[in-house]
Amino acid sequence: MITEQKVRQIIHGSLQKIFDSGIVPEKFPVNDDTALIGMGGNLDSVAFVVFATDVEERVEEEIGREFILKLQEIHDLNEDKDALIVGDMVRLVTRIINQRASDAQSKAKR
Repeated sequence: MITEQKVRQIIHGSLQKIFDSGIVPEKFPVNDDTALIGMGGNLDSVAFVVFATDVEERVEEEIGREFILKLQEIHDLNEDKDALIVGDMVRLVTRIINQRASDAQSKAKR
């Protein structure tokens, strides 16, 4: 299991990498209400893909197994909203990781 706090650290680290790389023209303040994509979003599609890929890599390092972030999962869990904000991304990624871990444990018990 992974905590929201750990996922928040991962996401902040991935955003810092994007800032350092120059993919986004200007650094923007990051908190749980910061829009990543959608209405008022701070990342274009290229920056979001780079960000999501970095999140995957950092999660893999943390959990010690492959982690692929399916954008459809994010969309399905966030579909009633105009934007994907950092706080929602933290909750969604945490939920996806922990659900997959739970599913893997259930399969292993069979």
